Amino acid sequence: MKVQQRIVWIGLAALALTLPIWFDAVLAPGDRLFFWRWTEFQMTAESLVSVSFLVAAVAGYFFFRKGAGDWPQWPLLRIGLGVWIFMVTLFVGFSVWMYSIGEQRMAAEYHHERFDVRAIEVQGMMDEPRFLIVMSCDQSLIHQRVIHIDQFMGGDDVSFALSETENYTLNVDFTNEGRVLHAVALDLDSLHRQCLRGESPRPSPFALSN
Repeated sequence: MKVQQRIVWIGLAALALTLPIWFDAVLAPGDRLFFWRWTEFQMTAESLVSVSFLVAAVAGYFFFRKGAGDWPQWPLLRIGLGVWIFMVTLFVGFSVWMYSIGEQRMAAEYHHERFDVRAIEVQGMMDEPRFLIVMSCDQSLIHQRVIHIDQFMGGDDVSFALSETENYTLNVDFTNEGRVLHAVALDLDSLHRQCLRGESPRPSPFALSN
């Protein structure tokens, strides 16, 4: 095999095998998130992405064998690749399991040409349902910026209503069997400016604490 062909095959193998490492950093850099994050189909999309990591790892093994299968060191390399694919399999299996035990649905949504405000109901296997209010802005083909505005536990529904007396104010009611338990008024202009700067009024409830 020519050197150039060998380099191409090994390069493709390296990209495929390391997909879980560079996927987010390269395709969704900085404070940007993929367009499916904080939507009702996030769980399905994340599961499919996780499975694609395993498919890419297996493909990477065959790419590597194509480029380096005739090397004397191939038996040792094959063991190392097998260990890596096993680790990716564990990661993918755990990720898919985590997504399968959680539920996420769009409880309410307000769409504007510059941004979207969503109320997402999230429930884990043992957790009480909670509603998360987020705003997404600066949207492109695959990216968006998202800020976390509010969260509430204890209700069974949430509704949005644009204020008739105040410009660009969105009223949010958290209810239980139709009774309002908690109400907030969102200044959409102010929140949109914060969204463009990536400054959330409150941190993500899923952020890791230091």
